Amino acid sequence: MNEVQSNKSKILVVEDDPITSLVIEKFLNSEFVIEHVLSGEAALEKVKQNSYDLILMDIGLNGKQLDGIQTLNLIRNIDGYKNIPIIAQTAFAMHGDDAKYIAAGFDAYISKPFTKNELLSKIKELI
Repeated sequence: MNEVQSNKSKILVVEDDPITSLVIEKFLNSEFVIEHVLSGEAALEKVKQNSYDLILMDIGLNGKQLDGIQTLNLIRNIDGYKNIPIIAQTAFAMHGDDAKYIAAGFDAYISKPFTKNELLSKIKELI
């Protein structure tokens, strides 16, 4: 990693849709170091091995053993991750979801599709 990258905040993107992951990476890679995993299980392994400044968590994680809320709860029990910002993201947004996910323990919520500016703004509020 070059010195410029080492000063960037590190974000873990937990997203099972490859297209959404690619879009998020394009939105963020000029300002942050991005790592991507496809499942809650893989996210748990990553956070045990690495330090992140923020996690962007898909709620559904279709067909995976752990959904986003279950993964959030397990991550919060890992040393160093009790207060790391975790943003919930979902394509199946309904009125009141923001309050529901904040109550579940997420620090913020964003519904898909979102713009680059919306995502950057949400992240910069938390980092």
